[in-house]
Amino acid sequence: MTTDLFRCPICHGALRVNEKSYICEKNHTFDIARQGYVNLLRAGAPHTQHGDNREMLLARRRFLAAGHYRPLMDAVKDTAVRLTHPGGAVLDAGCGECSYTAAVEEGLRASGTTATVLGVDISREALTIGKNPHLALAVASLYHLPLGDASLDLLLEIFSPHCGEEYRRVLRPGGHLIMAIPGARHLFGLKEALYATPYENVVQDTALPGFLLQKKQDITTTITLHGEEIHDLFAMTPYYYRTAPAAKEALLSRTVLSTEIAFHLFVYEKE
Repeated sequence: MTTDLFRCPICHGALRVNEKSYICEKNHTFDIARQGYVNLLRAGAPHTQHGDNREMLLARRRFLAAGHYRPLMDAVKDTAVRLTHPGGAVLDAGCGECSYTAAVEEGLRASGTTATVLGVDISREALTIGKNPHLALAVASLYHLPLGDASLDLLLEIFSPHCGEEYRRVLRPGGHLIMAIPGARHLFGLKEALYATPYENVVQDTALPGFLLQKKQDITTTITLHGEEIHDLFAMTPYYYRTAPAAKEALLSRTVLSTEIAFHLFVYEKE
């Protein structure tokens, strides 16, 4: 999908679309990759030198496709459908391989709500894996979104950085932010399998400047994984790169793992 919502990262002018490119009035041109995304990331811009690698992205894609985080994905989808107006625009900020982005788009389409669903991530690899003809995808920094002021009805922040000033800029008055973060006991069973002294996650303050908290939903359950599912969960987390080889080997030799999953889902309205 292409869209007229993207803005030029150089001059911030509107971008018009042809079959192959986005072009602004000053003729700054950005080609659409064969994988369907457009690169709107300025070279040397701050906050651009990171991103999940291919192994993490593919592991997450397989894990989410298997439905292990289905309670959270359904809650995000249902909330997005409720908050999106016909003809509106939804951005998944830090969309990764687009699992949640695609779920929201599918939910909107199934409900008969015509809306533009966009995804932005700094990883080209993520958008290549997440290629979807129903999504408008761009490589860009969350701290410099290639979007106009007050252009969005809804913004999704699913385990991605909170860029409050920029998110307030692109949301229209009365627009909404859906934010998901891990709960204190999220993946505690995985940590018990890895570490002698497992620790709970620190849960961030729910107050966000410029946003009014409308709703909080806690989502908790226990999942049981087998074989390669254990590898996929481990590989999609930072623990994969922080764990000693012996502990990593012991985990991956297991055939069954049960662990809690715990999420906090927040709905905010822009003040």
